[in-house]
Amino acid sequence: MARKLSWDKEVLVQIDEVATYVSENWGKAAAAKFIKTTQKQAKLLINLPHLGRKSSKADDLYLINVGTYHWLYYLVFPDQITVVYLFDTRQEPEKNSYQ
Repeated sequence: MARKLSWDKEVLVQIDEVATYVSENWGKAAAAKFIKTTQKQAKLLINLPHLGRKSSKADDLYLINVGTYHWLYYLVFPDQITVVYLFDTRQEPEKNSYQ
């Protein structure tokens, strides 16, 4: 049975904020590319749940690179992958509550 992909509401807000910022500063095409890349990476996790790097915070928490400046954090469950956090790597590491 294939795993289901779910998104935490907070991460959806984070993705929307990044896409809005990218759109305003680099155009709609760049924002669409960011969203497409994020979705593509997340969909890979359905069949390859341990593709990302394991976080030191929890046994079932992983992170995967999305583009140049973002990490997508996700939890692995037997029947589900839940994307929980988007971190901009240009921020101070202390702001990353999932690291």
